[in-house]
Parts: sequence; C-alpha cells; structure tokens
Amino acid sequence: MLVVSAFDRLETSLLPWEDASPTGWVVRMDLPRVNPMDTAVAHGQAISGIGWYFDTVSDEVFDGLDLAPYELIVWVAGEESTADETFSDAQQAKVRAFVEGGGKLFASGAEILWDLDWRGDASDKAFAAEVLEATYDTDDAGTTMATAEGILEGVGSLDFGEEVGAPYPVEYPDTLTSSNPVIARYATGGVAAVLGEQVALFGYPFETIADPVVRTAVMERVLPALLPDYDPPDPDEEHDWGRHEIPGPGCGCSGAPAAPRALLALLVLVLIRRRREA
Repeated sequence: MLVVSAFDRLETSLLPWEDASPTGWVVRMDLPRVNPMDTAVAHGQAISGIGWYFDTVSDEVFDGLDLAPYELIVWVAGEESTADETFSDAQQAKVRAFVEGGGKLFASGAEILWDLDWRGDASDKAFAAEVLEATYDTDDAGTTMATAEGILEGVGSLDFGEEVGAPYPVEYPDTLTSSNPVIARYATGGVAAVLGEQVALFGYPFETIADPVVRTAVMERVLPALLPDYDPPDPDEEHDWGRHEIPGPGCGCSGAPAAPRALLALLVLVLIRRRREA
C-alpha cells in the first residue's frame, strides 16, 4: 500500500498567543503546532503495528508515480483546505482511475469535503460523491470528541483534541453525509467517518486520534475490511524489497526493508571499533 503525505498547509492563525509581560502579548512561533510535517508517521506506525507493509511519498511525487504495484492508497490530508487543495485536479483523476480500477482508498482530513463538495466546482463535487462516496454536511462538528461505531465499536476513544494529546489543533472537522456504514460519530451527533467496500473516509485527520494504540486498532479493522484477501508477506521469507522507481525528489521508501540493512551496518561498525581497540 502507499501512504501519501498531502498536508503542506501553514496556517498562521494556529500560532498561539503568549503573555510576555512586560512586553505584552506576542505570537509564539510554534511550527509543530501549525504543521508537524510528520503526519504520515502515525499512519505508518499504525500500519506496521498490524504487520502490514507500506511505501510513502509526498503528494508532489504522487502525481508522477506508477500506482500499478499498489492495492490501497492512504491519503493524509491533515488540515489541507481550499487554499492548498486537498486533492488537485490531476490527483483526483489519478485517484479516480485507481479506485475505478479496483484499488482501495483510506482518506482523512478536516477540510476534504469543505474543499471539494462545498467550495469546489462540478468536477470536485463529482469526485467527492463518486469516488469518496460522501458529501458535505457541515463545516464544523463543534467538538473534538468522537465515538466508534459499527466495525470500529470497542476500539477505544477516537477523541482528537490537543488536551488529550493530538499533535496539532483541528479547527473545523467536517461532518459527512454518506450511504456507507458509519464507523465513527462526533459527540455532537454528526457523522465523523464512514466505510464502504472500496473507500474509508474520516472527517478529521487520522493522525490526531490521540491514542496510538487506538490508531493501530482502527487500522487493524479498517484495512482488512478494504482488502479482505490481502496476505501480509512473512518477513522471515526472502522478498524483493527494492524501492519503486520514484520520479524526482521525495521519499519512496518501503516500510519494511531498512531495518535488516541498518542492523548489518551497525554490526560492521561495532566489529571495526572492537578491532581498533584491540
């Protein structure tokens, strides 16, 4: 599967104000609170936590990437919105072709349907309805608390507020309308996430679910539902873990093969050091 890091937005309104008396109130530059720039990590940890493997790229690299090796795309939109686009026209065309060709999609973000279905043009609206299989309900759920339903029932708290450990604030989590089964609902009653046969969609960023154990539990239920016939490779068997051909700068790294090479390199360094000390 492929994890696409698509959250680039830097929203200065998220910078916190701080009382720096006697100077007065100042804006503190807290860049990780605006965008930690590592939002794909939480997805990768949750995926690897259930024994599955992945590659990851930025959305800029995604535009020129061959999707033939992949069965599922995980789209990390974060707080991306109309200014930065949750899915560009080119990305929509590529994702649509992937899904219509039988591929599966797991997308999450706070402004995806605001951008596409509420503020978008006819093509954007069609992508939301036909590919994401959901439409815009309201712009702001009015809460950072969510409860698991359906296939996710019993996984634990899906809350995503900073006060419980979210890595950054989610300003306006989308509420969704969809004919697909509900798997998460906001405390205020709106639909937070849905799961169909080919697409899972969260109206707030997956990585802001505060508890990493819960994030892994979510992946453990959603991914097999999307790919019921997927059989993760046995890491003890021989595999061709080579990188895919990546057009231009960006990461196309596999989530599995680096560890054996790194351990071998470390062992070589230790042996060299011991020999010199001797």
